[in-house]
Amino acid sequence: MCLGTPHDIARLYQHGYGNMMRPGVVVMRDEDKKRTVKLQMVQLLATKDGCVMYKDGQCLLRDAGLVPTQGRLHLLTGGRTDPQLQARTILQVIASWSAPENREAVEYCLHALESNRNESDHNHTS
Repeated sequence: MCLGTPHDIARLYQHGYGNMMRPGVVVMRDEDKKRTVKLQMVQLLATKDGCVMYKDGQCLLRDAGLVPTQGRLHLLTGGRTDPQLQARTILQVIASWSAPENREAVEYCLHALESNRNESDHNHTS
């Protein structure tokens, strides 16, 4: 899987990759650790082999400069990322989906996901 920030995913939507997205939810504790919060995200589809955009050892988004954050780390390290760095990166990407400064990008992604779902549902019923 190749996780992206809201801005990474928004760029993918803007470049026509909306049909490659799926909803995601991360359950986490709020700041006072008294209750759990469901954080909605949008990410690239995954196959049993990993990210849907990874084919024959290559990221199909690389040449266009659209590789999401986690994928850029993978490409930079040749897939030999320190597990602690990988875990911190994943946590930072997840945190970016709840950061107030990213709210507009998050809303854009969630709206685009819903629009694509509605369009897909309409195409299947027409």
